[in-house]
Amino acid sequence: MDVWVCLVKYKNGTLSYKESVSLYFQLYPQSSLRSFFEVEDRHSRKKLKEGLETKYKEFEANVSQNSFKSFTASKNAKKAINLEALPEELRTEYARLSPIIREICSLHARLEYFPDDKTRYEAAKRIVELSAQRRMIFTRIDTFQETGTDPMRKIDSPAIKLPAKLEKNYETEYQLKLLRSQRSKLKNNPRRIAEYQAVCKQITELLNKRYE
Repeated sequence: MDVWVCLVKYKNGTLSYKESVSLYFQLYPQSSLRSFFEVEDRHSRKKLKEGLETKYKEFEANVSQNSFKSFTASKNAKKAINLEALPEELRTEYARLSPIIREICSLHARLEYFPDDKTRYEAAKRIVELSAQRRMIFTRIDTFQETGTDPMRKIDSPAIKLPAKLEKNYETEYQLKLLRSQRSKLKNNPRRIAEYQAVCKQITELLNKRYE
């Protein structure tokens, strides 16, 4: 079994003590603690936890770093983002990408190992929310790099400010567009059915709000 998958199972409490010890020595082949782990007690479990959780964090960081490449801005994937050229608000938004993507990667990796459908549904819902935030940030950066303007920048002038109802509808339609795109990608993937159902539910909720 893949080491990362085993680490996820350990993190979720579904790996036995014997399997955890085997994983420990797979990750620490030079360790001299074999006799220490022969007896399962609070000391051996504590040592096991320290070692495996350290490796879990390392693997999670690597997964996130490698996955970050696949989350680049769609229109400017081959063009590096010039942070110095971005306004302060967009630089702040860009700084949010790293923790957002780390959480998406972590949830994706652990999704099928959650103990029940309710937990999986909440995790899938969180993935959808984070994915929408990630895409919104990249869309804003894309647009700024192409046009020099931020489409989400607040306009203080009352003469050209959209009425509250229209502004709400615009945001709803934009979120629907993102969610429908996500639904299309998940539709034919049986391993991501929980995510697909979560997206469908969000779409239904937004469609209901549209007519409020």
